[in-house]
Amino acid sequence: MKRFYVLLALLSAFVFSVELPAQGADKRAERIVSTTVARLKRSPLKCDFSLVYYDGRNQTNEVQKGHFIMDAEKLRLTMSGIETIFDGKTQWVYMASNNEVTITEPTPEEMKDISPIVMIDYYTADHRIVMDAEASNDEYAVINFYPVDLSEAEYFRISLKVKKESELPVKLVIWQRNADTITFNWENIEPVKVDGDSFSFRQEEYPNVVVNDLR
Repeated sequence: MKRFYVLLALLSAFVFSVELPAQGADKRAERIVSTTVARLKRSPLKCDFSLVYYDGRNQTNEVQKGHFIMDAEKLRLTMSGIETIFDGKTQWVYMASNNEVTITEPTPEEMKDISPIVMIDYYTADHRIVMDAEASNDEYAVINFYPVDLSEAEYFRISLKVKKESELPVKLVIWQRNADTITFNWENIEPVKVDGDSFSFRQEEYPNVVVNDLR
């Protein structure tokens, strides 16, 4: 379960934050990614999703479903009884199974896995962007991201599929070096209104919750 949760944080952060590398970028791919990122950052969004982990060795699939809302670096994400709330500084992880919440203030390194803003630097420096001409068509554009240093990556390619008409992503696939794949499907993306409580943990709404404050 933890594996799915961390992967989801990485996947959602990737698309909402990715910027373009200074060198080696395909101009068509660069233009599409820039437009998509601008569209996603325009306003707070909510999204339903499915996350599919394919085990290449055993040829089996595991599927998880969930939803999140996001506003810049702030995130509220729910999947499989786990809820994470991040307000830009403090993170709450609530486990429904044991009615327990853990509170932390992530370090910059830890924030790389949960904050779209921190992820920008990582993908700016370490990926080359190329249009996949064979997979693209009149309706969809497919962009491939290749890590510059393969020795440091567990994957060799990330593919992002964008619907041209809406300028919104519909699928992201991580191709791992061990033959596994991780697929993130956006089933709905739409604007949402947020307020001061959208990205905070209201303890009174969780009767008898066990609090682990690790700040």
